[in-house]
Amino acid sequence: MTTPYERRGRDGAWRLFDLPSFVIAQDCAAGDGPDLGYGDLEISDGATASAQFTELEAAGTQGAERERVANALREYCGRDTLATVKILDRLLALARS
Repeated sequence: MTTPYERRGRDGAWRLFDLPSFVIAQDCAAGDGPDLGYGDLEISDGATASAQFTELEAAGTQGAERERVANALREYCGRDTLATVKILDRLLALARS
């Protein structure tokens, strides 16, 4: 069963493609919601993150470039993880109500 917030990728894996609005609506209404978009990040999608990680490890990127890419990956993964936690928190709250 799929929802409007997931889709199957070309590789057959399921992916969330848009953070459901019900997850952040309450936080945003209170004025304390985080920006869970990716537009402000250097790496802004999973395909780019995967490619950058592969390049980082396979090519043995060194020095300042390695640090720049590693930081961009940490920012992307951190945002992605926060969004996933917000989804879980909201679903648990819905299940309790």
